[in-house]
Amino acid sequence: MKAGRQFLIVVFAAVGIGFLLACNSIASAPDISSTSTAEPSATIQSTLTAVCKSGNCTDACIAKLNSVMEASDQPLSPPKGAAPQNLKTNPVILTVYQVQGDQLGSPNFIPNVPADLVSYQKATDVQQKVWEYFIAIIPRDQRKEITQFIISSDGRGGLLASVVQFSNNPKDWALNVDIVDTTKPRNLSFTLIHEFGHLLTLNDSQIALDTNLMAHSDDPQIVAQAAASCPQYLASDGCSQPDSYINQFFAKFWPRIYNEWIEVNAAKDESNYIGLLTHFYRSHPTQFISPYAATSPEEDIAESWAYFVLMKKPADDSIAHQKVLFFYDFPEFVQLREEIVNGICHYAALDQ
Repeated sequence: MKAGRQFLIVVFAAVGIGFLLACNSIASAPDISSTSTAEPSATIQSTLTAVCKSGNCTDACIAKLNSVMEASDQPLSPPKGAAPQNLKTNPVILTVYQVQGDQLGSPNFIPNVPADLVSYQKATDVQQKVWEYFIAIIPRDQRKEITQFIISSDGRGGLLASVVQFSNNPKDWALNVDIVDTTKPRNLSFTLIHEFGHLLTLNDSQIALDTNLMAHSDDPQIVAQAAASCPQYLASDGCSQPDSYINQFFAKFWPRIYNEWIEVNAAKDESNYIGLLTHFYRSHPTQFISPYAATSPEEDIAESWAYFVLMKKPADDSIAHQKVLFFYDFPEFVQLREEIVNGICHYAALDQ
C-alpha cells in the first residue's frame, strides 16, 4: 500500500464479505444493500439531540442512540490477520494526512487512482468532517498513537475502517477510513469505536511489541516460537503484558474455546474458512456479542468494547454480556465511555 511508508499486514478492519448470518446484533461491517456510486455527500447527519437537563447524561444520550444498536442481519467478517487478498477488492488509498494532535496536515493525493474514485479523493471537506467527528468523540489523550489519517476505498460496502501499525515504527498507528461508506452515522459511529477498541487494547503499553513476529506473521515457525516464549496471550504483534486488558479478557473468556478456535483460524486462507467460522460461532450461542466477535480474541474484545460504549448496562445472563460487563470493572473505561457517549451526543446536537 502506498502511503509514504511501508505498512505491515496488521490491520484491524471492519469488513464485509458476501456471506450473511442472521442474528440480532450489529457486526462492524457497513450496510452493503446499496451499490450506487453517488458523488460524495456530507456525512454524520444525525438526528440525535443532547437532552440532559438533569440526571445521568450518559444514560440520556444512550437512550438517544437506540438506532445504533438496532437489530439487523449483517455480514460475518473475516478475522483480523486475514490477508487483504481475501477481500474481493483491495482498498485503494486515495489521500494521506499527517496528524498533529487534532490537526490534519495538507492532503497528500495518491496519483493514478481509478476514475470513479477521483471525486471521493478530492472531497477534502467530507474527509475533514469524518476526522472532526473522530476527534470529537475520542479524547485527545487516548489517540496520541494516531499519526496518519488515510482515506481509501474498496468501493461500496466491504471495509469501512481499520487501524494499522507502521512497520518502521510500530508505536505509530494510522486510522484508515473508506470514504465511500461514511454516509451512515450508525455504521460509522460503531466502527470508529470498534477500531478505537483495538488501539486501546493493543498499543505498546499493552503489548510487548515483537517486530520479528510482526514482519513474519504468516510464518508458522516464527509464530510458534513467539507463542512458546509468551506465557500470556500472544497477540498478532507481540506478547501481551500480564496485566493488559487483552490478557485479562482472554484469560477470563477464551481458554475453554481457544484450541477449537486455533483449528478454525488455521484455515483462514482456505475456501472452507467461512463455514468453519460460522460453525464455531453457532456452537457457542451465548459466547459472542456479535458474529464478528467470534473471529478472534482481539476482535472479540473490540466488539465487546463497542457494545459497552453504545448500550445500556446488560444483565449478567450470558458470557457475551459478561464480556460487556468486563469493562465496568475498570473505572478508567467507565469514565471513557461517558466521555465518548457525551461526545457523540454533543457533536450531533451541534451538527443539526
